[in-house]
Amino acid sequence: PVAILRGGGCHAAVVFEQMKDSCTKIMVWDDSDSVHPILADLPRFHPDSKNSMLDDAMEVHCYVAVGSGDIRRKLVESVEKIGVGCFVGPFALVNTNATIRNFCLINSSALVEHDCVLETYVTLNPGAILLGSVKVHCTATLGASATVREGRSVASGAMVGMGAAVVRDIN
Repeated sequence: PVAILRGGGCHAAVVFEQMKDSCTKIMVWDDSDSVHPILADLPRFHPDSKNSMLDDAMEVHCYVAVGSGDIRRKLVESVEKIGVGCFVGPFALVNTNATIRNFCLINSSALVEHDCVLETYVTLNPGAILLGSVKVHCTATLGASATVREGRSVASGAMVGMGAAVVRDIN
């Protein structure tokens, strides 16, 4: 298996020492510029870029290797905000405190800003933008490059056209 260590400090170094002989590849996912010296020669994982070191056939495990319980909880909770069966395409961004329910499609370069909620089976086509605190209900679809103003709601099953600017709730 391939292991990704989320964190690059002392605890990640300890986890690395325990797993180094049982993994075919180990990568470090850390937001800082430097990591523990034991981890310095490992490849860096960057979730926002296409990672040529991984392919779909690989068995990949991610370990939250951070000593602080508070930070570890925040990292895990940020991952738990995205439901099962979701696809988040290349260069798409899901920002702070957004909640993505099951089986949503967030296509390439789409932006889901802070505090948004996407209910199940929502589709955001390439370049769609949800500004802060938008709620998109079940099975709604936003066309390519459509933008929804902050605090608005898009009803279940709604179809927002390509390039549209949504400035009022869609009922």
